[in-house]
Amino acid sequence: MLAFDAPRPLPWNLHITHDCEVSPVDEQPASRPPTLSAEAEARRRAGVLAELRRRRTRRRWTVGLSTLAASALIIAGSAVAWSSQARAGALAGAIESWHVEHERAGCELAVRIVRAVGLERRAKDVLEAADLGAAEELLPSAERTRFAEQREALLTGIADGVYMTDEDRELADRWEARALATGDPGSFDLLGECIAAAAADRQPLAGVTAERVDALARELRRLGDPRDFDDARIDRLEAALAQLGASAVRTAEGRADVAAVQARLGLAPAEALGALKDADDHLAALLAARDEQPSLADILDLVEGMGLHAAAAWVAEAFQLAAQGEQEAADALLAASQQTRDAIARAAPRPITDYAPVRPAPVREVPAPAPAPSSPSPGPSRTPVPPPAPSGGVGPALPPVIVPPLDPSPAPEPQPTAPAEPSEPLPPVDPSPSIDPSPDAGLSLPGDGGPTSAP
Repeated sequence: MLAFDAPRPLPWNLHITHDCEVSPVDEQPASRPPTLSAEAEARRRAGVLAELRRRRTRRRWTVGLSTLAASALIIAGSAVAWSSQARAGALAGAIESWHVEHERAGCELAVRIVRAVGLERRAKDVLEAADLGAAEELLPSAERTRFAEQREALLTGIADGVYMTDEDRELADRWEARALATGDPGSFDLLGECIAAAAADRQPLAGVTAERVDALARELRRLGDPRDFDDARIDRLEAALAQLGASAVRTAEGRADVAAVQARLGLAPAEALGALKDADDHLAALLAARDEQPSLADILDLVEGMGLHAAAAWVAEAFQLAAQGEQEAADALLAASQQTRDAIARAAPRPITDYAPVRPAPVREVPAPAPAPSSPSPGPSRTPVPPPAPSGGVGPALPPVIVPPLDPSPAPEPQPTAPAEPSEPLPPVDPSPSIDPSPDAGLSLPGDGGPTSAP
């Protein structure tokens, strides 16, 4: 169209809108999505199921872990409680073991105390009897002097109470009474009886619970060393006896030869010389029977044997002096000999802890009987006195005695024997001396008014 035309009228239903206004077309409902294919629907369903599975798995893990955590807490608490109870039981066992070891150590100390008290008592008696100062011709001078010094020091210590106490002696008396009550003290098990008595008196440990772990630990620390006992006094006594034993061995080994002594004392009767030989054999047996480290009871037996040996030599020398007319010196030696024998006979026995060791008995020669008188005069008959009961070990070499038989059946009648004629004349001392075979009866010398034997 080339020329300007007039505007044509608009249709009645035409509505001019602005760009910012909403078109009525937009207010119409949205159209439905397009229908998915079967493959897409399957993928969608698989994704939904996988998500559900993941959720169920997550819930299961949450519940499981919560249950496991609760169980772990319960188990941990139980373990802590069980561990505390187990530790309490272990501490109680350690305390019980401490008491067992403490009781055993205390009983071992009790055995040592009983032995030491017995040794102290026997040492006091034996050392007081073994005064060898006058045995100048029998024992070497240097060893005899050393032995005398140690003897005096030990006796002084015993008298001053340096070694054992009154409580120790009371304890030893109680156990010795129990041992003697059994009738066989040599087989009495002092250590075993003491341990059994201590175990019976022990109170059981109370309060072994987990709550008392700390208290049990403090009690165990408080107990300390189970073997902490004061035994220094026993060590001092044993050391003193060991030193005395070494000196006694050297002194006994250096004694004079018995044959030379018998030759020097030729005026003594055969009975006295035979008793001297028996005492020397007894001392030699004690020396031969000792071990490399002899016990302390063996040492005292050796000292006792030295005293008996000196006493036998003094008897023979007393007869020698009496035959030479020195009656006063003879009486002094005879009194010293008898005093030594009596003291040894009264000496305390060996301790019950070392009551009856096996030792070889010395060979004792029976002296020849004295000639019987042709017309015996009436007089009081002598009853043989048995020797004192041995205290264990080798018995003292006392003169031979007549021991009554243990069998209560009557002994056979002795056959009468003809009196033996003396082979050589007796020494020119009238009346001649005789020796009483009893260890408790004194030996009489010529001129002292004692009994004599008729020629």
